[in-house]
Order: sequence, then structure tokens, then C-alpha cells
Amino acid sequence: MINGFILAAGFGNRLRPITDFIPKPLLPILGKPIIDYVINSLISAQIKDIGLNLHYRQDVFDNWLTNHKHKSLLHVFFEKEILGTGGALKNAEPFLSSRGLFVTHNADVFCNFDILKLINAHDDKRYIATLAVVDHPQINTLTIDENGFLSIDPAKGCKKKTFTGIAVYSNMILDFIPKGFSSITDAWSKAMQSGFVINTFDISDCYWSDIGSIDNYAKTIFDVLQREGKRVYVSCDFKECHYVDYEGFLVIERGCSLEHPSRFKDCIILPKTRIDKVMDVSSCIVGNDFVVNLQEDILYRPLGTGGSNRSFFRDRAQNVVSMFCPKGDSDFDWHIRLAQYFYKNNISIPRLISYIQDEYIAVFEDVGDLSLYDWLCCQRDDDEVIQMYSRVIDEIIKLHTLCEDDDLRTLGLRQFDYQYFRWETDYFIENFVRGLLKFDVDKSVYHDLDLIAKRASSFQKTIIHRDLQSQNIMIKSDKSIVFIDYQSARMGPPAYDIASLCFDPYVKLPDILRNEICDIYISKRASLGDFDETSFRQSIQICKVQRLMQALGAYAFLSIKRGKKHFIQHIPSGIYLLKIAFSELKDECPSVFSLIQKMTDSQFSLR
Repeated sequence: MINGFILAAGFGNRLRPITDFIPKPLLPILGKPIIDYVINSLISAQIKDIGLNLHYRQDVFDNWLTNHKHKSLLHVFFEKEILGTGGALKNAEPFLSSRGLFVTHNADVFCNFDILKLINAHDDKRYIATLAVVDHPQINTLTIDENGFLSIDPAKGCKKKTFTGIAVYSNMILDFIPKGFSSITDAWSKAMQSGFVINTFDISDCYWSDIGSIDNYAKTIFDVLQREGKRVYVSCDFKECHYVDYEGFLVIERGCSLEHPSRFKDCIILPKTRIDKVMDVSSCIVGNDFVVNLQEDILYRPLGTGGSNRSFFRDRAQNVVSMFCPKGDSDFDWHIRLAQYFYKNNISIPRLISYIQDEYIAVFEDVGDLSLYDWLCCQRDDDEVIQMYSRVIDEIIKLHTLCEDDDLRTLGLRQFDYQYFRWETDYFIENFVRGLLKFDVDKSVYHDLDLIAKRASSFQKTIIHRDLQSQNIMIKSDKSIVFIDYQSARMGPPAYDIASLCFDPYVKLPDILRNEICDIYISKRASLGDFDETSFRQSIQICKVQRLMQALGAYAFLSIKRGKKHFIQHIPSGIYLLKIAFSELKDECPSVFSLIQKMTDSQFSLR
């Protein structure tokens, strides 16, 4: 057992005017104060008692502590005067010396590092401290020798690193800290001069951010959003989404209100902000009675949060987006050919401006970055959701009703046939069932999957998008709909696209709305004639199952093989929807149904 200590007493001067109202450790990151991320990190490292020093705005901290779920674990050390990073530890000496080791963590550091690894790397018999460090060339100040030890004197073979604000100490370090104000770096020097060794542990492969300035704070929030596969976070208590027009990143924290229609682009709205006037702002943090502008360069980063291994970069001046594909990408040629064919036939996609075939580079019209997924992150009433999906369906029907002509025959579009359906379900079995869940699979499961593939491939085929989920549907500023990521389009059952749209694990829609959206497609499609509603309703049952198995396979593949862990968050919804979808097939395919039942008892199921 060891103790933890969070350094939380600073004024946060470089974050003013924000810290005039909110102390730096309580600044929120997607609904949770920075300090709560630190507390959870320490608890995850099996630390049960956590001290923290306070000075600035103790009244605000008192309110925060009153109902804190970990209140019993927290021990507050109030400082009448700021004592510094060393003096704060000396002030808490009785607490910190009660056990052999203690971990310190700055309250303004956001990091996804597993602190238990740092503790395990510390040898109490050899080191008086082990510091977590990163390689940040712009701010590297620590001198590290060839053995990984902190060095007083630069020498050949030494490297420069940055201290992260996270460390594990032997309580002997307290002997080198005087009472009153001091810096912990002075204690390091004194300890090394006395013959003690300070070790370092490099965590450069983890995400780390020092939230010491307004731009760093905003960049951290945008980074966290992007790492979670999102661009938008809106607190569940915000009720005025109908007033909000937004693009790019948007964060609206708890307790905010908006009285007039306003537009936000790449903005953060702080907690309890009341906006009583029309606003049209970009690249800023908005609080009560103040707006702080952000440096534009913190927003220049690759676009896209999905599973693609392609890269996209925006040129705001030219209003274009450049796509860079891996050399040899087999879908690049399809992307170009389909872009030309779809645009010629009035299918709503970004206009292809130019491309370099041998370099696998293409330039497209910039249609913004507000996807249907991002739009749904802000609470909408049912009527508003239905209206938006109705617009999407109008564009889907244009695609599904393209008549076969010479151009289409020349295109030679790939077929969504039995082999491809079976490829999808094998992908599901290998990556999700075996790879992620580690389940054994009975041979009878493959018999059931064969049956599903045969039925799916028997339905009438049209041109389909093939991956028509909410992140591939863009909403332009005029509310028109644009499809992206269409390079895997095929001749296949149109119900597959509708299954992708209506039963999308990315979005949380009530079941009744999912079914209503499906019915809207049927109604609109039937009004054009030459449509067999009975056959379509039969096909949607099969296609829902097929699509959801493919999606779960993709989430597992992307999280395990590509390291995109944010896809795991969509697995519980995918399992739930798959179970619902399979309910009408359980008698025909009992082995797969049994497998799905087993999934609902896994750690990923909705509970």
C-alpha cells in the first residue's frame, strides 16, 4: 500500500480569465474536472489514500468535495501561503511518511498512462525517486544519463527529457525538503549530491498534456474528443440544441443556456455559461461575459475519426480536402471512378477536383465536417430527428434508383454476392467472436451463417453505398446531405444500406424511431413504383443481422489490430441491436442465436 498526493494549489495565472471563476484543477474535460481524471488514475493504480494541497479558491473546492464519490479517500492539506512543489510535500509529511512510498501527480496534467507501471518500475532499494518523463523537444529540460538516471551535469551520452509531473518517491525524499516554500527540483539536486539515485521512466508512447495555458487546455479537449472518435460533446442537461448551428469541434459543458440562435465553430462553452445574445464565433472558449480566442494552429490536424487508414487534410483557403491513400490501396481506383460516376448522375458526394493516380492522392470539394453522428450528439426532439433522416433517405433513394446504363455497365461495379456476405461473417467470427471475446465457435454456427448469406444474396440488387452509417453522412451548412466514404459501393440489396442507417450502433436512437425511419424509406420508395414492399421487409431482417455482424467485426479489428480503442465504446450497442435483430431468425439459425445470447453475458453487453 502506498499513498498518493495531488498538487492542486496553484493560481493558474496563464489560464485567466477562466481561472478567475474556475480553479485550474476543476476545469472540465468533457464533463469531468481534470482532477477527477487524476483521482481515477491513482485509484486504478491501487492507491487508496490521496492527499491534495489547496490554496486558491478553497470555497469552490469545498463545494466540489461535499458530494464527491471518493470523498472518504481524499485528505486535504490547506496552505495559507503557496508552498511550491517541494513545500507542499513537506507540509503533508506525516501523511506521506506513513508508508514507504508515495506517488505525486500534478492536478493540471492529463495523461492516459497506467501509474501502476511507474510504481512497478521503481526499486525502493536503489532509487529515492522514479520520475515519469516524456520527450518534448520544445520543453525538454531534464538531463538523463545513458542509464536513464537523472543527472546533475550534462555529459556525453546524456539526453534531454521533460518531467510529466508524475513521480513515485521513497519517503526519504522528505528529508531533503525544508519547511516553507521550495521546489521539488531542489530536493532532487540535494538527494543526488548526497549519493541517492533518481531514476526515470519514459512514457512518451502515452498521451500526455500539461494544461498550463488556455491553448493547451483547448488542445487537450480537442485531442481527447478526437481520440474518442468524436468532434462534439454536449452535456445532457443542455436543452437548446435547436438554437445551435455548429461545425468542427464543439463542447458545451453542464449548466449552459442559450437564448438565441447562434453559430459555433471549434468552440468550448464553459460550465454555467448563459448566452443571452446572438453569437457567431469560431476558435474560442466562451464563458460568462468573456470570449477567449484560440491560436488557429491547434486546430490544424488530420481530419476523420473513423476506421480508414487514409489521411485527410483541409486547405481552408482553397476550400478543398486532400486525401492521401496508402500506396497500392486497391480502393483508390474505385474511389475515383465512383466519384466521377456518382457526380455525373447527381448523387450527392463531394466534387472530385483532381487526382494523381500514381501517388494515390485526390483533392475533393470541402463539404465541412459536421456528420450526422456529430449532429446527433446534441439532443434533438423526435420530429427534428425524423426530418433530418428523411432528407438522408431522399438522397439514398436517388442512389438506389439509378437506372442501369452503358456507363454503369462499363463501370463493372463489384457484386455483393454470397462470397462477400460470407467474407463479412467470417470477419465477424475471427475478429469479434474469436479475437475479442475469445469464444470457441461450433461448426453449426457456420451452417447458420451460410444460410444467412444465401438468403441475403438472393434479394434483388441495386447500387448501394455499403457503409451508410452516421459518420459517412455529412450535413452541409445549408442542411443538404452529402455521402462520403463510398469507395466500397456495390451492387447489393438496398436493405443493407437501410440497415446500416437505421440500426447504426454509433447513434442512440429509440427503437421506435429506428423502425419509423425504415418505414419512411419504404413509403418514399414505394411512391416511385416498381417496389416490392413485402420482399424488402423480408430482406431488411436478414440485412440487419448481416450488417451488425460486420460492424462488430470491424470494431474488434480496428481496436485490436489498428489500436483505435475508441471503437470499443460502440460494441455494447452493437450487441444489443444484433440480439434484437436476430429475434425473428432464432428458430432458423439456433446456433448463431445461442452465440449471440452468450455475447449478452460478456463484459461488453449493455446492462
